[in-house]
Formats: sequence, C-alpha cells, structure tokens
Amino acid sequence: MNPKRLPILSAVLILMIAMLACDLTTPSATEPTASAGSAISQTLTAIVPTTPPQSAAPTATPVPQSASPTATPVPPTATATPTEPPVTARAPEMRIAYTDAGRNLWIWIDGTGAARKIVSTGDVTEARISPDGNLVVFVRTFNYLNFSMWLINADGTNERLLIPLEEFDAMKNSPDALGAQPYVWDWVPGTRQLAIVSSPTHDGPGMMVNDDLWYVNIDTGELKQMLPPGQGGVFYFSPDGQQIALVTPKTISLINSDGTNRRQSVLEYPLVSTYGEYKYYATPKWSPDLSFLRVAILPQEPLAEPRQNTSIWEIPADGSPAKMIRVVTSMPLLGPELSPDLNHIVYLKEHGAPADNQRELHISVSDNSGDTIYQTGQLDFMGWAPDSSRFIFSSGTDNKAKLGQIGQAAVPFSDVDPVMAVSWLKDGKVIFLHRTSSSWEIRIGAPGGASEALVSLPGDPDKFIPNFAIYE
Repeated sequence: MNPKRLPILSAVLILMIAMLACDLTTPSATEPTASAGSAISQTLTAIVPTTPPQSAAPTATPVPQSASPTATPVPPTATATPTEPPVTARAPEMRIAYTDAGRNLWIWIDGTGAARKIVSTGDVTEARISPDGNLVVFVRTFNYLNFSMWLINADGTNERLLIPLEEFDAMKNSPDALGAQPYVWDWVPGTRQLAIVSSPTHDGPGMMVNDDLWYVNIDTGELKQMLPPGQGGVFYFSPDGQQIALVTPKTISLINSDGTNRRQSVLEYPLVSTYGEYKYYATPKWSPDLSFLRVAILPQEPLAEPRQNTSIWEIPADGSPAKMIRVVTSMPLLGPELSPDLNHIVYLKEHGAPADNQRELHISVSDNSGDTIYQTGQLDFMGWAPDSSRFIFSSGTDNKAKLGQIGQAAVPFSDVDPVMAVSWLKDGKVIFLHRTSSSWEIRIGAPGGASEALVSLPGDPDKFIPNFAIYE
C-alpha cells in the first residue's frame, strides 16, 4: 500500500519530502455541498507518506544470492496468511471518503446527490474504504501523539474500535516516545487485512520509522506483528498480494506476504542525505509480470557539486543479484519516476542558472536506448497515467497542470487550476483536488477536458488539505 500516497513539492530544499501532516484543527467546516457525478468506482487512496534521507552514495550494491539472510525469522505465531474476504455484496457505486476542515469524516456516494457526514469527532486524519465498498477504516488522534484506528459502515452505522491507542502506544519502540502512529498503512491486495508500518511520536521535531510490519483483519479485529522493528520496512506489495518489497533507508528486501521466503537485502544503498530530520526511502515498482522490480536510488549527497548521478536498478523477484541498468543526473532530491510498465522514466534536470529555477523534463527509455527533452521551464512532475504513455506535470509560477504524452505535445490537464492529488479511475477519468480562493473541491473529469465538482469543502485552504480515498 501505497499507496502512496503519494503522494501528493517545488523548491529544491523543500523538496525533501513534504508529506503534508496537515493540521486540520481549523474552524469547523460548514456542510460540504455535493453535485451529481458520473458513475465510476475504485479503491485508491490519495496521499500516502514516503520519507526522505540521511547521508549515502549512489553506489548501491546488490547482495549475491548466496549471501545468508541476517534477518530474524518470523515467529510462527506472527505468520498470518492473508485471509479470503467473506462473501459480501460488492457496492455498485463509486464512493469517496474524505476529511473536512474540522477533521470530520464524510462519504460521497455516486447517485445519491449529497455527501453525508459519518464521523463528527473532529479528530480524523485519514481513511480507507474496504475492498467491497461497505466499510470505512479511519485513523483518529486528538493531539498527533496518540492514535487509534476505527471502523464504520459506509452508511454511517456501527462505528467500532479496531486498534485502540494502547495497542499503538505499545508499538512505539523508543523509551522517549509518547506514543506511536500508523506511518504507512493500506490494504493487503486481495484480502480484508490492512498492513501497517508504525512510527513513534514525540513532543517536538523529528521523524523515526520503526521499519516493522503489522497486519490487522477488519472482520475479526485480530492484530498480528508480522515483522519486528528493523526487520520490516515501508511495504510495496506485488499486485497479486503474494510478495512484498520491504524498504528501509539502506536496503530493499523481498519476502512472501505470509512472512516466509525472505530474500534479505537484495539491494543495499548508502544513506541519502536529506539535509533534515527525515530519511530517504526508495520507491520500487513491480513489473507487470511480477518477475522483477525497478527502483531509482538517489546519490548520497544530492546537493554536491558537481551533481552526482541517480542510479536505476533492476531487482529479480527470485532474490538473485540486482543489477544497475542506467544512470541519470536529475534534480536534487527529485528522483526519476518510472512508468507503470517500467519501460520509460521521466526525470527533471536543472537548466541554466539556479536562480532562474528552470528545469528540463526528460522522457527516457529505461534501458537507455533513448532520451528526449520534452519541455523546459518552471516544471514539476506530478505522476504517470496507468497507460504508461501519458503523464501530468505542472508548469509556470502559477503551477498550471499539463497533460503530457510520449510523442505528442502537452495540453492543459483540466479546465481548472491548480490541481493536486490526482487519482485515475478504471474508465480513464480522474478525480483530483482543486484549490479555490476559499475552499477545496473534489472534482472529476476527463484528462485534458472539462471537470465538475463532486464536493466543495469550505475552509481556509492555507490551513487544511483534505485527505480522500476512492472506491470504484
């Protein structure tokens, strides 16, 4: 999960991961308004955290297959085989769960014509919708130090506790921590289990990640520690849910989702300096046939002069040695973005004097057989489309969103700007956040065409950013 995500970033030094831990404790929002939308659906989440780095060099080293794993085996009591979901009717309509300025939880259901507030406690941070669309899992915290996880029916009935704050606090793994939080959490594909990586919380600056792994079953409430601190990491499940890439600030390991067949440190890389309190976590992607992953590894000192190379690695899923397939020189702390089919990468490169803030957007074939400068200007990359041929980037000081396509000129992404947190739907449409002068909107539309507001969220957009999750 990943999510994500996510996602979801412009100035060089600020670009070392802004996972907006948006403080939503601003004035309570008035009732969001909703308009009718098109019939579509999906289980996606917007905005998933990823953390940045500390010092290291792009000389990532694969560990030979013969190397013995040093990880502690998963105890038998912690090997949870993902359970099959019970036979339940799948909701037919698209659904969006989202937070408002007052940190309450709402749900919008296609065809109903109105959004509904389902949690009014004023302490919700984010949510996920169950694979059948009938349940919403959400996180609550009143002080950003102590967290709990809850469950509610999508119709707003039967709210119940899933993971109490005492169980999160028991995960803190630090004597001076005041509690613990779900740092990354998402669905184990094909199951009704959530995977969680925890992070200790402190009363002050600083960010630590426990690099553990927990599963919680939303039907039984069973919480299991799959991997103890230091043996897990930020997870990237294979699409079939059978394998996991586990990422730490220094290694990528592979393991089956039931905790067996660990392939320890199939790629090692040095700590990457983020010039701050966060650590850098690489973001591998699975190939469509699940036989390998590819990942970009930033240089150890991204601001060093002359600029150092970012390396692209291929990791076989069987645990055999990883191999470096190419290098590029990208913007500091902004690594290349691999297309979903892994055949192309997009990366930004400095252009001209640093004070001009000009960048080249490169489209490159992953195997290094071609590289094209697609556009130059004040640019930021926003993500690939699922078809691996289109992508979104922003341009200019006003951050206007553009829809790019390999081999074709860019066009405006939408009829509104600015745009952020874009989620692609199965029918090719997109849902995204749009900031107005006095509110946020969740909008739907065709990429490169018109859009309509599904929900308007009143409140000062400088003081909150809504989190949302989609089911289709």
